[in-house]
Amino acid sequence: MPPSPLLLADAIKVLSASSELLNDVTVSQAVHLITIASRLLGDIQHRRPSTDQHNDDPPARLSPQIVNVLSKLTEINPKWIPICWEAFKDVVWASSTTEALADTNTQAFRLYGLAHEFLTLEAKHSIFPPSQCCMTHGCRQYGRCLAVAEHRQVVLFTLKGAYPAYYTYLRCHSPSGCHTVYHYNYSVQDQTRYYHSRVPDIIQVGAHHFIERSVINLFINLQVAAWTSFTHCADIYNESIGPLSGYGDVIWPFNLALRTEHVWDAVNTLALLEESDDWLVEAMKALHKRTVAYGQRDANHACKKCVHAWEDKDGKRCM
Repeated sequence: MPPSPLLLADAIKVLSASSELLNDVTVSQAVHLITIASRLLGDIQHRRPSTDQHNDDPPARLSPQIVNVLSKLTEINPKWIPICWEAFKDVVWASSTTEALADTNTQAFRLYGLAHEFLTLEAKHSIFPPSQCCMTHGCRQYGRCLAVAEHRQVVLFTLKGAYPAYYTYLRCHSPSGCHTVYHYNYSVQDQTRYYHSRVPDIIQVGAHHFIERSVINLFINLQVAAWTSFTHCADIYNESIGPLSGYGDVIWPFNLALRTEHVWDAVNTLALLEESDDWLVEAMKALHKRTVAYGQRDANHACKKCVHAWEDKDGKRCM
């Protein structure tokens, strides 16, 4: 069942614990705090105290880093942030991050994020795994918060536009742990990729590129109704939607333009995830293992990133 909506009376009851707070924090500041905290859901979850029970509920306390960020960006005295969090945490936790970002000050986020190494503030969107605790049954760290995080700069393509984002993946890195790496779409254990059972709203189509499922469905409809090629799907997106307003001049290591191979990978990946019957999963595993061991059947292919080929003094090709 969805959580009951927070009543204004409940929030006022918490805030009324300090009459000084009521005379110091404005309504606009409170609304701003809810908006910014909604944007930082992934960071709040990842930085929750290790003693806090890690579940779907909001943390009882915020980390000092989060308190500092919220105070700086809302201009609320840091001593009031914990009380405000207690009053509004349920609203923040139930909010939609994308909708909450509609009217936020992009430039302020970018500048503050860069200055304080708060990566998700530099970009417009942050992508975290669906769970930030170890979900491997039998692991001694099962259900515990994953503290080891790695970040990548990526590009996210949405119906509102393309914009820079940060992608975070987590590791169960404890000596007694399972060493599983948790990504947004899948987890990796013992060099095997396991896709999550739920079809995600965002599909990874490359190491640094993600596409919203709504955009992929648009491409599928264009192909079915208008016989649009993958190349023309990419062209239509770039010309009609393109970079989100305010991010065309952002300095980012990756171009915000959609490419043909992104469309191809997106459509095929989504189709496989939506039709992931057991027989198909086993067939894909067998094909993957064979390709890794022997290369492609129709071409003697080897990845140049991990395989070096050369000719010896007799002209024989070696790897």
